[in-house]
Amino acid sequence: MNFYISRGKHQFGQYSEDDIRYGLAEGRFLGSDLGWQRGMSEWTPLDELIAITTTELPPRAPKPVMAPYVRKPVSLKGSVSGEGLSGFALVAMLMGMISLVAYGAFLKTNIASEFLGQKEAFSTVTVFCYMGAFIYTMIFGHRALAHISKSQGKLRGKGMALSGICMGYFLFMILTPSTVALALPAIEKASGPAINFEGAAKIRSKDKAQVLIAACLEYAEKNGGAFPSNLEILVSEKYLKNNRSLLDPLSRETPRAAYEYLGEGMKESDPSDAVVLRSQAKKNGKRVVAKKNGSVRFMASP
Repeated sequence: MNFYISRGKHQFGQYSEDDIRYGLAEGRFLGSDLGWQRGMSEWTPLDELIAITTTELPPRAPKPVMAPYVRKPVSLKGSVSGEGLSGFALVAMLMGMISLVAYGAFLKTNIASEFLGQKEAFSTVTVFCYMGAFIYTMIFGHRALAHISKSQGKLRGKGMALSGICMGYFLFMILTPSTVALALPAIEKASGPAINFEGAAKIRSKDKAQVLIAACLEYAEKNGGAFPSNLEILVSEKYLKNNRSLLDPLSRETPRAAYEYLGEGMKESDPSDAVVLRSQAKKNGKRVVAKKNGSVRFMASP
């Protein structure tokens, strides 16, 4: 039967008689330590307890020598994840899904139609989705297919790889025009005056000015012929979607400047060729000018 040992407030156990004798010989236990086992009425010092209950100390058995633990090398060849699942295929599919969801959420916010007014946000999302589509879905997807075909059935994930590749090509096709559009200002800046990309900005500025004039005329029709005191009223009263409609694509400021509004106090009885708004930015001394009769021209204006 094994013994419990007590020293001060601490109690240890259980130990056999031989364990206690070895401990006393090695100095791990003291003769003054108390020992007890079931059936004893009180704790007894070890030197008295062992002297009464034990015989000659037997030779100590040598401890078995443990073989050193050798960690098996992990092979990463083929990018295997889980039980025979290609990691490249999994990454390709996940990145394709993330890129599609991110771009779909971006389009749902209606920023895409006004992306020149939200250039930084559009650039971030487009570059992220474009890189995800090209690098992670197409490159990793094709690498996964190559590894799976060479594995002789040991690797799985061909369907994941093909799904990622399809999503990658789809994103690549729809994002390439947007990416090129983002790169044009940098090309223009690097090329100097030899390349002129201002024509598209002029067209967009004229189109937005046409929308603003139409909103002003609609407001005047519903408010006794009086034009709004400022363009922000058109947004607050839902004639326009949001404040991005007031930004001028011709402006290159950050953030972009709004159109200059001249229609405060204007009425339907005023001359039809009265200028209602114009772009603040000028190109070659000209800017977009919108008149009360609805005409919008790119012309010289003070």
